[in-house]
Amino acid sequence: MGAISLADVVRVPGRLCYGPTSLAAAYPHGGTALGPVHYCAVSRVVRRDVVRARELGGRIVEGSEGAEDLILTARFRGLDDDALALLWPSTATGASTHKTVRIPGSTNLPGTKLTARAQKVLFSPLDVTTGNAWGAIFYRALPLLEDNLELQLNVINELDFIAAFQCIPDASGRVAEFGRMADLVAVLT
Repeated sequence: MGAISLADVVRVPGRLCYGPTSLAAAYPHGGTALGPVHYCAVSRVVRRDVVRARELGGRIVEGSEGAEDLILTARFRGLDDDALALLWPSTATGASTHKTVRIPGSTNLPGTKLTARAQKVLFSPLDVTTGNAWGAIFYRALPLLEDNLELQLNVINELDFIAAFQCIPDASGRVAEFGRMADLVAVLT
């Protein structure tokens, strides 16, 4: 084991964009910015199978790795036009403010495949000049709104919403890459 280094302890404030084409370019890296986010989190969901021995009273005697899924969750601050268009199943352009959500909408009826809206999503750190700036690429992400979505319409809380991206393999079988931005440059394409 190497020496302990506090340089490896980092905070990673950042932002999201979709459709990035070049990490050498400034944010949104040739893609589309998804408005301000309060936080982002990546959850790893693994299904494991176990084998129980009846002769040992049902004790677990073996296990095997199952499917591994990643879910990117973000709390979006405000109602950014690009975030609304990507994340909400049915949006429309308002007459003056350009921010309208229609429920139920006519464009994404029940049964519409989510892969039709899948995008490459990038978590880009605010400070890419330091060597410890961590980022993450999700090669094919299905945009989802929180199941029990609640919009706070009051004077105390910000108007925000939680959305998620279910990460699935792209045509090359890639799901995600995490690491320092300098190392991610080669894997974007």
